[in-house]
Amino acid sequence: MILIPIKNHFLHKGWAFYTHIQIPKNPKKQCWLWQGPLNGGPGNYGYIYYDGRKQLAHRFSIELHTQTTIPKGKVVSHICNKPQCVNPYHLEIATQKQNMAHMFKSKRDNIGRKLQPKDIADIRKSKLKGTELAKKYNVADSTISIIRTGKR
Repeated sequence: MILIPIKNHFLHKGWAFYTHIQIPKNPKKQCWLWQGPLNGGPGNYGYIYYDGRKQLAHRFSIELHTQTTIPKGKVVSHICNKPQCVNPYHLEIATQKQNMAHMFKSKRDNIGRKLQPKDIADIRKSKLKGTELAKKYNVADSTISIIRTGKR
């Protein structure tokens, strides 16, 4: 007996998604934080493997909950400013220009941010994993690697 006859069926897609989150007590207002794998780069977005490909979890969420495909050239903006949030009430389809404007308005941009000499010294002495340090200092994993290896 097959319970879910086709792989792209809404129920199967929902199950794949909801196994990676816990719905909070106030599902409209509170973030649904992705507890599945994270991409580890700047932003540290969640991702899901579905239908044979890796997909960003927040994009997957918006497509699942709106039952539409994100138009080509559009992005999904986090209204709550939390990259791990996949709550469809906190996401909106936008242009890259709108997303960047929201990022600047929310003061989430790290453009031009530099680590201080004390930060670099602390990174070199730290016993933490590179991914943990990247999160702590809000930089890419590769930045931590470059500092630790002395390449820069």
